[in-house]
Amino acid sequence: MIATSCSTQLQCYHCGQSLEAEPIYYEEKAFCCRGCQSVYQILSENNLLAYYSFEERNFARGIAQPKNEPYSDFSFLEDEKVLVRLLSFNSTNFTSSGK
Repeated sequence: MIATSCSTQLQCYHCGQSLEAEPIYYEEKAFCCRGCQSVYQILSENNLLAYYSFEERNFARGIAQPKNEPYSDFSFLEDEKVLVRLLSFNSTNFTSSGK
């Protein structure tokens, strides 16, 4: 399957979203973002490209993430139970995840 056009508009090979900005090309396929390209690469490297044939059987393709809407609710990081699981070291001036 190759990137298709609908009314001369190119679509992302992974999620099918219309490519409004400059597409990212990889292996002659067009992608809307690095995320879609990365998923394709992972599937390709693990011989799982049959995933893309599911569309023909009315399965949904990858789900595109909202554009230009950065996640802004980090209030969960104020929860001590969450911090204990995320951090290997925590002091007033310095924290570390240990990774």
